[in-house]
Formats: sequence, C-alpha cells, structure tokens
Amino acid sequence: MRGILLIGLLLWSAGVYAQHYQYRVLIGDRDAERGVLYYDYPTGNFGVLGICNPSETASDFYYGIAIHHERGEIWVCNVLRNRIDILDFDGNCLRTMSSGFSRPHGIAIHPNGDKVVFSHNTFAMAEYTLSTGQWRPILFAYQDGEYTVIYLDGIYGIEWHPEGRYLYAAARGGVAEIVADPDGSLTNSVRCQIGVNAVSIPWDVAVISGDAQTTRLTATDDDFMGANQPRLRRVGLYAFDMPQPGCRRLGDLAGNPEPGTQLFGIAHAPDNTLWVSNYNSGRVYQLDENGTLLRTVQAGNPKLGVGIAILPWCWSHNGDVNADGCVDDADLLAVLFLFGSTEQGIREDVNCDGVVDDADLLTVLFHFGSGC
Repeated sequence: MRGILLIGLLLWSAGVYAQHYQYRVLIGDRDAERGVLYYDYPTGNFGVLGICNPSETASDFYYGIAIHHERGEIWVCNVLRNRIDILDFDGNCLRTMSSGFSRPHGIAIHPNGDKVVFSHNTFAMAEYTLSTGQWRPILFAYQDGEYTVIYLDGIYGIEWHPEGRYLYAAARGGVAEIVADPDGSLTNSVRCQIGVNAVSIPWDVAVISGDAQTTRLTATDDDFMGANQPRLRRVGLYAFDMPQPGCRRLGDLAGNPEPGTQLFGIAHAPDNTLWVSNYNSGRVYQLDENGTLLRTVQAGNPKLGVGIAILPWCWSHNGDVNADGCVDDADLLAVLFLFGSTEQGIREDVNCDGVVDDADLLTVLFHFGSGC
C-alpha cells in the first residue's frame, strides 16, 4: 500500500511541476499619482510599490514600464515631468534622469541590457546607451524637397523581439516591426506594418511567441470604423514573418470586457496569460491564451498609464535546483537544506507553490538522474 501511495505521489509531482508560477504585475498609475503599483500572482496581494520624488505642483503620471533584470531595476516613463524614474525591485527610488525628448510614453530595454529605447507618441524615438551614457535620436521621417515626410507616427507602446533583432511598436496605422543593428542599436527602418486601416491606433504590444518562421504578438487595438460608428476596441492578434518581411493581423484574441472604454497596456506572463489594463476604469484583466477573462483587478483611481510589466518571482522546473543541467544529489540536498522555507522566488521551491516541502523532494526524486 505504501508503495502504491509513493508511486502515486511521484506521478502527481511529475504531472504538476510545470504548472505553477509566481510573479508580480507592475502597473503604472496615472490619476492618483501613486507611482508603480503591483499585483502579486497568484496570492492577489495588491499595493503601491514606490515612486521617485513626487511633486506637489506637477503631475507624476507613470506610463511605460520596463524591467532591467541584470541590474535589478524598474525603469518608468514619468510622462509629464519629461523624466525617467528608476526604482529597485522593492520600490526604492534609485535615481532619475531627463528623457531624450519630451513626453516619454513607452520604454523597451534591449535583451543585451545596454540599449534602452523610448517612444514619445510622435515620429521620434530616443535611444539611451547605459555603457556610455549617451542619447541618440531616431526619426521616422525624411525630407522630400520642402516637405518632411513622416512614415511612422504616434509611436506609443513598444517591446523588443526576444532576440533583439526587431522592435515592435504600436503606432498610428497599426503595429510596426522596426529593424535593429547587430549591436542592438535601433534603426529607422520599418520592415513591416499592419493594422485594420490607415487610422488604426493600437496603444501597446506584447510578444507572445516566436519561432524561425513567425513572431506572434498581441496589441490593444483602437480602430475608427466610420462616421457615427463607435470605435472598435479589443485585443488583436498579429503575426510577423521570418526571415522574409511580411505581417498580417490574424483577428481578435479578445473583446473589451467593458465596451466603450479604452484598453491600454498589455503584457505577456510566464504562464502564457495576458494582463491588460483599462485606461478609463483603472481595471486590469488577466486573459488566458484563448482570450478568456480569468480575473479582474481594480488598480487605478480611476485612470492608469500605459505601463504594465511582469516581474517573475518563481517558475516550476524538473528538480534541477542549481540549474547545472543534471538532477542529482546536489539538488536533493539543496531542497532538504531549505525544507519548510517560504522565501519567495527560490528554486528550491521546485513546484513554485510558495513553500519548500515534500512535493519538491518528490519532483527531484522522480527526475533524479535526468540530464546527467
């Protein structure tokens, strides 16, 4: 009987180890000017993380948010103060700096950790290089005689391709794919852009998957559908082709849970869910991979900025605690040493359920020898 029970527990641990995640959803506050808000998944804890040097006379509207994992920093666009605020993961203000252009809206940190790009709801973007402290303007326009021709305008939310080859931008006319140089420097070359029509206004983008042929992403779409017609606001699904340029809008992933309001920020979480903010109501929605609404969180009071980012705390694995590619006695000892710990975000909590316990030991035992 004990043998049957042990086998059952081992099978159970093998089946669930890849199904648990812990992460923090970071949200930029607007009207209440509280700075960075947080919502912890799955515990549901919600609160104010922090703000940099709030003003008594100027508005501190927090818009774009990006996480620099290597430096342990949260970068935020303080849009009306023309400033970039940088906090640590505990919400302590580390420093501030002036933005490259006025009114920074979106922010994206290149995977190499050295290039940070900012959008400004115009045809101009700014790139900051951490290693040199230098700013560089990027203009999506050219001169044609006496005229300036703008070919990408109203650039709002932005996100890098996971490999850093392209930057995806929500802009007037649809979602655009912008080419980067091998060192991560952004060019002004638009490889492809697609939207419902020429006056489409997506507000933010989030990459959800990619392979050698296609990168798929979502956007918070806001489309003009004709005179005397209500604007169509929902979560759109897009695909960008590799290696040859090509892009298409695949359709709607999800409708608007609150018709008549504006969907704003969007971010993709490790558990393959999406977190979407509502500018007007201040609510944040969690959607599953098929667009089904899973939960609603009241965050704004009332409005939110476009910034929303995911800070992973923990994700379950097969028992390779020290991540050396081999599940062995070192991993077993690591779990035993911290048995009973409820410390957040540690790999000894193999199934990522918030406590190092028997289930974590069983997962290590079940996969013992794997990869060795």
